[in-house]
Amino acid sequence: MALAVVACSKGGGMSGGGGGGGGGGGGSPTVTPLNGALIMSPRSTLLASGSALTFATTGGFPPYRYTIVAGGGSINETSGEFTAPATLGTVQLRVFDVAGNISDSIVTLTPPPVAIAPSAKILVVNDSFTFGVLPATGSAPFVFSMLAGGGTINAASGAYTAPAASGSATVRVTDAIGGTSDAVVTIKPALAITPATKTLAASNTFSFSAGGGVAPYSYSLVSGGGSINAASG
Repeated sequence: MALAVVACSKGGGMSGGGGGGGGGGGGSPTVTPLNGALIMSPRSTLLASGSALTFATTGGFPPYRYTIVAGGGSINETSGEFTAPATLGTVQLRVFDVAGNISDSIVTLTPPPVAIAPSAKILVVNDSFTFGVLPATGSAPFVFSMLAGGGTINAASGAYTAPAASGSATVRVTDAIGGTSDAVVTIKPALAITPATKTLAASNTFSFSAGGGVAPYSYSLVSGGGSINAASG
């Protein structure tokens, strides 16, 4: 147990631990721990639902005991490790020392960290796609932005338009409490069939090839006669 200073609240009694004598006042002694008042930290915090955080305590008279006063989740009564429930809301935690002193902490439960959807996307030059946020993640409202590379994105809707040149880009979403999540966009050249024109004798065969776009490719006849292998061209 920690050391303490004992002082009489009135009368001629002693203060501290030395010497003799002094008339006896009838006051009740005040016990103050030398290492300060009992404090649980953090005193208040934001915590993603379903995640964990270990609380610390200083002052008072150790050892300490942790408990939940209100709200969900669980806490290790010895270590102070708190595991948040999957729901939102607030939780009141409390620590006791051996002298019965208490200190509380309030935990505000937030959604799990924001997650952009999808986290990776392949597009063709000048193509467009709308990014979103995985359900039940992050705190609305969400703001989309370009972190790197080309193209443009609508800050509110997440609608992205690829640039005219191939390459890569990184799209970011930021939620109301500053959480971020990124998606990588791979930008491919426009789809092209080779050759663009071809003259063939009747009943002859020829294999076309494709490039750019997003593989795998599928070949088909748009008009006219003959047949084409959908996979090989």
